[in-house]
Amino acid sequence: MIRQLTVIGVGLIGGSLARALRAAGAVQEVVGCGRGLANLERALELGVIDRISQDVGEAAEGADMVLVAVPSGAMEGVFRSMHTHLAPD
Repeated sequence: MIRQLTVIGVGLIGGSLARALRAAGAVQEVVGCGRGLANLERALELGVIDRISQDVGEAAEGADMVLVAVPSGAMEGVFRSMHTHLAPD
């Protein structure tokens, strides 16, 4: 069971995985993170995510799993922003 899944980039890929894990009963909470607040609010309304954060580090804190579903050019910045917020295990 994934206690907290953080999805950075709640688009087609990130949102689809979150929905599939929820449908399978494999996740308790999904935190959505992204740049576009309107997109995050829509995902919240649809039940894809449970909580919104626009701060990558904050979103990653406490996560059992982090899915990074952003364009490849944005990945380095995402990983730099979250690496100090992840648990050692």
